[in-house]
Amino acid sequence: MPSDPICTTPEEVLAQFAIAGPVDLMDLHRALSEAAPPTGATAWRADLVASELRPYPTKPSPWGGYFGPRFTAEFESGAVVERPALSEADEDVLATWRSRAEALAVPTLKAHYADLVWDLGPKIIGGRREPAFARMGTAD
Repeated sequence: MPSDPICTTPEEVLAQFAIAGPVDLMDLHRALSEAAPPTGATAWRADLVASELRPYPTKPSPWGGYFGPRFTAEFESGAVVERPALSEADEDVLATWRSRAEALAVPTLKAHYADLVWDLGPKIIGGRREPAFARMGTAD
C-alpha cells in the first residue's frame, strides 16, 4: 500500500499505485477516501465509485453486467440499498473513466477503468458499447 497519504488530486493518489502487480481496490478506495475533500469534484467521485465497483465473474451483477456494487442489501420493506449506486455514475464520471483508461500506465488500473467504460457505459448513458475500451491492454 502506498505510504504518502498527502495528496491533493485523484491523479496523485493513483500515481502512488504505480506498481507492476495487482492493485487492491480496497486500498485504493481507502487512499482516495482519505485524500478527497468533503465536497469532492467529479474526478474524486469518479475514482471513488470506480474503486468500489466489483466484478461478478460467475453471475450477472445486480445491474445485469459484469461489474456491480460492492454492497447490496434488501430491507424487509423491499427497499434495496446499493453501495455504490449506479446513479452515482453519470456522463461526467464516465468521461473521467475514459480519460483514466487512456492515460494510466498501470496495467491493472488501466484495465479496470477500461472495463468499467465497456461494461457500464451503456447502462449509464445508454447507447452502444465502446469497442476501443474492450481492446485496451491487448497486444497489438
